[in-house]
Amino acid sequence: MKSNLIKAVKSLAIFILILFIADRAIGYFIEKLYFKQKTGDLYQTTYAIKQAKQKILIFGASRAMHQYVPDILEQKLHKSVYNLGRDGRNMIYHYTVFSQVLTYSHPDLIIIDVLPNEYSWKTRKEGEDGMISALLPYIDYPEVKADIGQIRRSDIILSGIFKTYAYNSNLAQIFGYNFGVLTASKNKKGYEPLYGTKLTVADLLAPGLINMPEMNEEARNYFKAFLNKAKENNIKVCVVVSPVLPVIGSKNCISDMRRITEGYGFKFYDFSKTGAFADNSLYYDQFHLNDKGATDFTGDLADTLLAK
Repeated sequence: MKSNLIKAVKSLAIFILILFIADRAIGYFIEKLYFKQKTGDLYQTTYAIKQAKQKILIFGASRAMHQYVPDILEQKLHKSVYNLGRDGRNMIYHYTVFSQVLTYSHPDLIIIDVLPNEYSWKTRKEGEDGMISALLPYIDYPEVKADIGQIRRSDIILSGIFKTYAYNSNLAQIFGYNFGVLTASKNKKGYEPLYGTKLTVADLLAPGLINMPEMNEEARNYFKAFLNKAKENNIKVCVVVSPVLPVIGSKNCISDMRRITEGYGFKFYDFSKTGAFADNSLYYDQFHLNDKGATDFTGDLADTLLAK
């Protein structure tokens, strides 16, 4: 009986050891593929974490990535610009990336693109999951590790035990981009243009009113924390609501963001109701400008910044 128990324990120990070695080997292989990428969403985050040393940096979700053209801002403002926008990420993600950028750089100006419903978009667990899945591969960076740990300590622990854990949410993209199954959209200095339009007849006839849930206090607090960190580091901030086709009911979210922004002494610009961008031909879909619209909008924003 005792000998059988010893054998069982040994077998279990050998099995665990094999799993551990396999996890490490596969994890290092996936890690190499991950950081080998030079295009796409994953590289967008890698660039932000490691080398975004331009004088003007743009933060935001997909509306930032697709609507701010760095070349135009550079030509008019005469400073280096990079667009750090990342699809599907909210202020929780932006705050941590900004914290990491400040460990190696000190930009002159931050432009933050916010949604009219910023406080109710991808909030709570959805926003936290998006931030963690995007940033878990970078937990060797103290700022990233600390911020993830505040949200979900278990993910830090599991990433320390299992080498593959940090990459689980991104496996399709990692293998797809590296082995040619997926083609990453080309961008220039972080800007990813959208061409033409997907607007339907229904979109054109009645963009309508989109009602959103109540404001989430956590999202509001991260917005304030971002601005506060910029203020502490003597960095200017410009908060922008870029053009959008539908009217979005947001429980006074825009007015609250304006009040907070101006309370820190920063500029707030709302282009969501600008008549110049009521032209449907400037939109790729209801929420994103196409390349023509982005070009016009970025030019107008640059002129606004120069005028102020």
